[in-house]
Amino acid sequence: MTATEKTTSARAMAGEANPRVEAGIPFVEALARRMAATMPHSIDLSDLVQDGVIGLIDAAQRFDGSRGIKFETFAERRIRGAIAKAAAPKKLAAE
Repeated sequence: MTATEKTTSARAMAGEANPRVEAGIPFVEALARRMAATMPHSIDLSDLVQDGVIGLIDAAQRFDGSRGIKFETFAERRIRGAIAKAAAPKKLAAE
């Protein structure tokens, strides 16, 4: 499955679950590209995006708007954390 097919599949699943998740996919892709620049080339960008979407879904489920924080701010930490957690073993193996 190519990166485009994975992104399309992620968008389809996200749209069914939560509109915030579907709207956040481009944000996840941008964060994954930025984080991929600091990682070994053996780590696939589509894997980072996929892990980031998992973090985005987690953020959408846990977000509490009454706390006075923007969703994007809350989600960024979850997305970065999910990508870093999933990429850590791959990064160590590549070195």
